[in-house]
Amino acid sequence: MHLDMNFIVRKNLDGEYVIIHANQLKEGVEYAVKMGVTQVQIRGVLGSDDIGMTIDFRQFEKLSKKLKVISFTDKIDSIINFDFIYSLSRLEKIFFQKKQSFTMDVSLFPALKYLGFEYWKGVSNINLSRSLESLVVYKFNEPNLKDFLGLSKLNALHIYDSKISDLSDIESLSIKELYLVKNNCLKEVGVISRMNSLRKLYIEKCRGVTDFSFLIGNKTIEDLFLSDVDSFCFIPSMRNLNSLRFWSLEDGDLSFLLQSPTLKIVDFHPQRKNYTHKKEEINILINT
Repeated sequence: MHLDMNFIVRKNLDGEYVIIHANQLKEGVEYAVKMGVTQVQIRGVLGSDDIGMTIDFRQFEKLSKKLKVISFTDKIDSIINFDFIYSLSRLEKIFFQKKQSFTMDVSLFPALKYLGFEYWKGVSNINLSRSLESLVVYKFNEPNLKDFLGLSKLNALHIYDSKISDLSDIESLSIKELYLVKNNCLKEVGVISRMNSLRKLYIEKCRGVTDFSFLIGNKTIEDLFLSDVDSFCFIPSMRNLNSLRFWSLEDGDLSFLLQSPTLKIVDFHPQRKNYTHKKEEINILINT
């Protein structure tokens, strides 16, 4: 991390990025151009003197040929010339940590590969994106995933703390990685058995989902995490499973894991009294 004037430059997996407060957008963008960075992080107004202030998105045009990643950590209000955000034609990743008040058409970013956001209805035409590969959504308040159907290049879908009740038609997407976390309205997930591209499945604390017998005969999943499971009776019939992680097994019977023809890694915590085997023992036995 280093400082220059009012701007902080930090580094993440995508490289260096400039932190820009909304009321310093013009100066921050100019500094990002000078630094030659490919990503910026937009934060809320610095200080309290924001009465009558407008945030001019026309400034983004200066980064139109360079910027690949943009993130918003706060809600940004009083925006003018919003459409200039679409001048970021090389933008590959967009993150919103908080919902916004503006409307944004996802399909107008031709190079966008990753979208992560706290859901609000102003994010439109997600399903019309022809480039989106990874989608992470928090607090999605629709009952199903119809807004995401049609994403022909989508490889990874993460849904957190949502109101979805079923996964209808998700099998039409060529998803390789599916994360479902704290979706307590979710009851019916059997459609996962028809997802022929799925390689990694992660299900955490979805209260209505503890029976995974629908995975009997699954031929594609390699990496599996289940926080709470009734029984592992389905494991022996899974033909491609390499790694299994879990937190709680209701019936305690880990002997099913010894019947897997492909399983190499088992990880769980805590060790409960009713479990038939210890973690170390299971890992030795499946690799003997």
